[in-house]
Amino acid sequence: MAQTMSPSQFLTRGEIAQIYELLSAGLENATLPREPSRQVLELQGQQFTEEVVRAFQNRVEAISKMIVRRARVILTRTPHEAIEATGRIKDISDSVVLSMPKVLGDEPEVTFFPAGPYLDDDEYAQAYERRALKPAHPYSQLAVNEVDSTFAKSRPNRTQWKDKDGKWCVSACRDWINGRRVRVRHSDVKCQFNDWWLAGIPK
Repeated sequence: MAQTMSPSQFLTRGEIAQIYELLSAGLENATLPREPSRQVLELQGQQFTEEVVRAFQNRVEAISKMIVRRARVILTRTPHEAIEATGRIKDISDSVVLSMPKVLGDEPEVTFFPAGPYLDDDEYAQAYERRALKPAHPYSQLAVNEVDSTFAKSRPNRTQWKDKDGKWCVSACRDWINGRRVRVRHSDVKCQFNDWWLAGIPK
């Protein structure tokens, strides 16, 4: 049965007015030529409106599926120690492990969100952008899985970065049939699943 939403759960007129103000300011700053703009309004006004609403709706839906976890990061650990602390079976490449960027704070809030079906690495990056996030530091993502050993069972999670050669790397925690594993390697799109949760922090 579909869940009924009360009027208080929808945008108010005041909040919609804020959207109008932002759009108005953006259009003023764009300094668009008048005549072509009038033609768009007359001939494609409805299509334009639908595109704007859809773009806003996509961002709202993206944010509504986020969850936040906080876990203390021990800054003195080496990358290998941070991986070991998860207690998971390791599937790692030493060179990729050593390329892990370090977290800047010791107790960050990490936001997790479902990525969508079978995305490649660039599409994962775009998924972060739509949510005004950037990939979480591997130390932070690993710390969440250390504190909550069952987290990856229902939310297989990963974060990503590029090494010095510009290759995508991934830190991923997932429960497979053959055990609870942590994978830190170059990303392999052939091994992707459609149920990843991405770990991010505010840009």
